[in-house]
Amino acid sequence: MPALASVAAAAAAAACSSTAYAPPAAPLWSINAVATLEPGGGYTVHTVTLAPEDCFAASEATASRSSLPGTIELRITLTRADGSCRHRATDIEHDFEAPAAAAADTQVEVIVIADGEEKSRSIVPLSPPRQLDRI
Repeated sequence: MPALASVAAAAAAAACSSTAYAPPAAPLWSINAVATLEPGGGYTVHTVTLAPEDCFAASEATASRSSLPGTIELRITLTRADGSCRHRATDIEHDFEAPAAAAADTQVEVIVIADGEEKSRSIVPLSPPRQLDRI
């Protein structure tokens, strides 16, 4: 049996030395978002962005009129922390509150910016105001 074990060990060592470790492919940037009209006329947007590395963090969000009719454009900027990053998919949450939405607004276009470039965009409908159930 020792000969069989040494053959297996030699094969494993050869396999490790001939191929370099490559981390799994980073997932595509994806956005999950919920946009809700509030009773006072404002709206809130909660986003979760799946980043391919753990060194990104939510930074700022700015809203403006979109070129699409009835659409608010929300640009979310993610910043990269100094230091090394692990190639591990990480959820980055961001909450944005705005004072007012126009009566014609029906959707929000969420655009994620990281490393100075657009990584992803998604359009989500503006949901009606939340109703609290009375007991």
